[in-house]
Amino acid sequence: MTDGRIEVIGSAVDLRDEWDAAAGGNLFLKKRALLVLEDVNPCGQLYHIASGAGPSSIAVTYRHRLNLLTYGVGSFSIPVTIVGIPCSVSSSGFSMSAGTKDCLIDHLRGLRGTKVVLNAENGSLAGFVQGSTLPTCRLDVKWASFEEYLSSMRSHYRYKLGKARSAWSQVSVSTVDNDSFGEDLHELYLSVFKRSRYKLEKLGIGFFRKFPSVIEQFKVGDRPIGFLQTVCSGGELIFMFAGMDYEVSQEYETYINILLHVIRKGIEAGCSSIDLGQTSEETKCRLGCRLVTKGLCAAHSSRTGHLALSAMARALSYRHKEHEYRVFK
Repeated sequence: MTDGRIEVIGSAVDLRDEWDAAAGGNLFLKKRALLVLEDVNPCGQLYHIASGAGPSSIAVTYRHRLNLLTYGVGSFSIPVTIVGIPCSVSSSGFSMSAGTKDCLIDHLRGLRGTKVVLNAENGSLAGFVQGSTLPTCRLDVKWASFEEYLSSMRSHYRYKLGKARSAWSQVSVSTVDNDSFGEDLHELYLSVFKRSRYKLEKLGIGFFRKFPSVIEQFKVGDRPIGFLQTVCSGGELIFMFAGMDYEVSQEYETYINILLHVIRKGIEAGCSSIDLGQTSEETKCRLGCRLVTKGLCAAHSSRTGHLALSAMARALSYRHKEHEYRVFK
């Protein structure tokens, strides 16, 4: 193992100031967020710190039964150790610094059994099998207003969005106090989760009540037809989760209008970019997003297991289509 000292902490409450310093701008890796996740989604979280020459490197691991063929054909579910944030967001569950990076990678690679690193950035991790997961859809904000954003589009795209927006004319929007996030809205989240092709964690109602975020609901009269959860960090608005009433989603074109609401929020808040998440990339590219590649890395503690993962590398990876849309004039 490379030089350095490894410490494994069993509870987020025991994380020291060096953890948040190492987390940098990743709000999901901060102690505040991890305390909530440990409370509302306990799944064997452990916190790994590599100390030595230079700033510390850190990683969160948790246990999950994962279908290794999620992006392929069939099902092959096994218990794995995941390096990631246990709430299905696109942020990485680790932060590496030059002087301690190799020490942490060696440590993670040596953990017993199968390890899967989600949302790896900046290339592969040494000794891990390299693959790809869902890309993040990011919109770089170049407009002073939402109207300017729409006006900058080519007429074909602007016309389609105009039709969608007209279907939204009866919908009211209001902010929900997180503490009062109700079962009715949680059922809308579960409706989306059940229809998701790429499932990971199913979050309980406590997550929406306790995670520091902004929740807005969309109603027609007294009927909730959807909700949206967002957070803002470092000049970026992040779309976390949404829920929809599928009985009326086509009538109100709910999904595209929720995405447009996120874009409006981001522009009006003066954000430099908007993270629209990791699904439905074709729809989001038609709104002007670019795709940011995310890695999925895997390793096994036994040589035989690691060779098997290497042989499965293609099946482990998500292969997205290239979407070339000329959205803007």
